[in-house]
Amino acid sequence: MNFSELSYNILGKSYPLPLDGNKNDTKSTILLYATLMFAQKGYSGLSLRDLANSIGIQAASLYNHFPSKEKLWEAVIEHAEQLYLLYFGQLDAALQSACSFEEVLEVIVREPVRMANKFTCFAFTLISSEQFYRDNAWEIFNRTFLDYSVKFIERWFRRCVDIRYVEPFDTRIVAEILMQVVLNAINMETHSLLGRSVTFIPAKMIRDVQRFILGIVKIIPAEVCDGN
Repeated sequence: MNFSELSYNILGKSYPLPLDGNKNDTKSTILLYATLMFAQKGYSGLSLRDLANSIGIQAASLYNHFPSKEKLWEAVIEHAEQLYLLYFGQLDAALQSACSFEEVLEVIVREPVRMANKFTCFAFTLISSEQFYRDNAWEIFNRTFLDYSVKFIERWFRRCVDIRYVEPFDTRIVAEILMQVVLNAINMETHSLLGRSVTFIPAKMIRDVQRFILGIVKIIPAEVCDGN
């Protein structure tokens, strides 16, 4: 596997995977492969022996780093959550320079397309699929991928209303619509990476909801904008 395909890039900054280790060491390699293989096979469908064989190491070496399948699983989903929160931290910084509702929306919908790669798509798909079977996956999916994401977008939409970039609108509902489309687009991208035909093109899904939102809100014209 080419680990260059698994780099994590946000706003021109590159982060090692996993975030707390050297991507060339054995433990980090196990974590990377485990994320992809858990996503493809599910928790119950992946054996640690198959994982070790795919990496090219002895099963004993794998157990030296992760003493059980459950411990490996916990490390994988915690790492996926860390990446997602890091992404939103960088997104928040990028939005500080936006000086219109259109620019705020453009940054929010552009960055999921720019950041999407094999690792991030599979990491998200892993959490979203296993939420139905494992409580810790559901907790992360609900806490971070849903609640945190929607509140983040809603906060920026409310800011646009407060500084009169746009007339008041139901920021919560629109944030929920946007986030659901973004998450569905990531799932579609994962299916595409697996070689499956997809009904909707991920980037088009996101752009369509962007046009929809711009069509239902009322922009307030402004002559000067200082980004504050």
